Amino acid sequence: IYYVTANNLSQGNHDLYRDYQEKLRPVISLISDIIDISCIESNTINYHFEECDVNDQINQIVTTQRVIIPGHLNLIKQIPEETTFIYIDKLRLNQVITNLINNAVKFTEQGSITIGYTANNPGFLEFFVKDTGRGIPQKDLKNIFLRYFKKDNYVQGAGLGLSICQMFVNRFGGEITVESEVGVGTCFKVKIPRTSKSQ
Repeated sequence: IYYVTANNLSQGNHDLYRDYQEKLRPVISLISDIIDISCIESNTINYHFEECDVNDQINQIVTTQRVIIPGHLNLIKQIPEETTFIYIDKLRLNQVITNLINNAVKFTEQGSITIGYTANNPGFLEFFVKDTGRGIPQKDLKNIFLRYFKKDNYVQGAGLGLSICQMFVNRFGGEITVESEVGVGTCFKVKIPRTSKSQ
């Protein structure tokens, strides 16, 4: 229901649905994070690697997020004109990018969130989620992927989302990094090998 009903709304109910999703998003995210951490720790999480049309994957994420993202933010998509295919768990890739978008929403009061990827390097793809939010102090950057780390205790969440992102990216044989400037914004980059296959 969380995703499907968004496509069936009349224009008049769209704002009401958006408001509902803004309030529900932190609860769903928290429950999902707790379940994922439990499965990862018990080594019971399932991965399903398959061929992925990357442009199609990004387009699906953008379509969903444009319905539920807060109205004061602009969601921008930047992808190559020609798509790329990689071998990956599409559900977990979706989860990584969505978690990064959710994180950006928490700390961006105005402006935009930009998501996309580049395929300039023959060895890997580089996904990114960039925002115009408050930014992260340099002293906190080294801790940003630690489990339960929160740089703002007044923001909703358990501090698990970025740690989960890193675990999934590591499973893909990739790397996640962050660049940030206080008062300017933050950019998370995820490098995924083009030959990312389950071992």
